[in-house]
Amino acid sequence: MDTITLIVCELASYSVLSWLVFACVVYGAARYGGAGFVPFAHFAVVVVVVFLDLRSIDAEMSKPGWNGIPDRDFLFCIGMAMRIVVINVVLLPVTGIGLWRRQHKHVQDCPALAADPAGDNPNPLHET
Repeated sequence: MDTITLIVCELASYSVLSWLVFACVVYGAARYGGAGFVPFAHFAVVVVVVFLDLRSIDAEMSKPGWNGIPDRDFLFCIGMAMRIVVINVVLLPVTGIGLWRRQHKHVQDCPALAADPAGDNPNPLHET
């Protein structure tokens, strides 16, 4: 199995709901909290991924007839770290969109500012 297929399979192992939650967390932090909240949002994604991975491996290990594979060994930790990095890299465009929308929200929220995008009029609500 080539590397790209392996990465896609790893990303597909999380549910659509998980991906929606990941995207909403990082977008919301970037859009409404700004750049200062982005690291906390990505760290929250890390915590959720670790929780989901540990829960998944524990479920496999508790099945009757478990033969020792998979288990929580060093290789599992490396794989989990790689998934965390890949997931956060995949979420970077969502974060970028949130930050971009944060910068452009004032123009869209205020029609007077949208009418004067250059900002030539210091008080666009009152014509001078």
